[in-house]
Amino acid sequence: MKKSLTKSLPMNRRWQREQDPKPYARLEQRIRSCQQAYYNGLLGNPDISDAEFDALYDKLSRKNPKSPVLAKVGASPVKGFPKAPHIIPMGSQEKAANPSQFLYWAAKTAPSSYVVQYKLDGASLELQYHQGILTRAVTRGNGVIGNDITQNARLMMDVLPELPALFTGGIQGEVIMTRKVWAEKYADKHNRQDTANGIMFHRNGSDCENLSFIAYDAAAAGNDRFFPDETLKITWLRAMGFQTVVTREFTTPHEVINSLQNGYRKPKGRFAGRY
Repeated sequence: MKKSLTKSLPMNRRWQREQDPKPYARLEQRIRSCQQAYYNGLLGNPDISDAEFDALYDKLSRKNPKSPVLAKVGASPVKGFPKAPHIIPMGSQEKAANPSQFLYWAAKTAPSSYVVQYKLDGASLELQYHQGILTRAVTRGNGVIGNDITQNARLMMDVLPELPALFTGGIQGEVIMTRKVWAEKYADKHNRQDTANGIMFHRNGSDCENLSFIAYDAAAAGNDRFFPDETLKITWLRAMGFQTVVTREFTTPHEVINSLQNGYRKPKGRFAGRY
């Protein structure tokens, strides 16, 4: 009888997991709490590394691909700051951790070309302009509504208060702290990215002058054809005076892979070696 009972336990446990309406609730809650801390820029030592978070996210993707947590972007806006909507919704991006995953994605989407840029580890921010004048700066929040931190953003490097064109729309980019600033002023902080995220939400704007804004996307209000393609969009952002990352365009997925394996071109200028 004991042997029979012992053998039945694993099956009982599997049955219980199958019957449990929320078998991955603990994993989902762990991911939610990490997202809330990350996107709301909580200052201090990170609760979890990027690699550890990716492992949790990938585990949930395998175990429960229909989980609503996987469809959620960002986190709820921070209390104490006004809420504001985005002009450009901030959606999630698919990840490709190796060439085979990237080739699978390329075959599935079949784009006409591939625009390759550095992925910056910072905090997403949307600058909103009306007739070329900066009117609002909105954090990522939940991807649709974020926090209005305009006064803090005006203190950051490369946030332009006025454009040389009567542009109305949104400019999205990443708020970062360069390696140089981190080494000189915040070497006691464990994580550069978390430190930058926390500074963004300082009530009095203190230290925001030590952050930099790098643009990567733009959309004109009411005109989906304002930017014909991604490459011309980056060219326009540079012409307006924004800092951007190195951008290259390829025609085949194998060209992208070869470029990455042979060493992507290093950035030049003020941000060279400082991401």
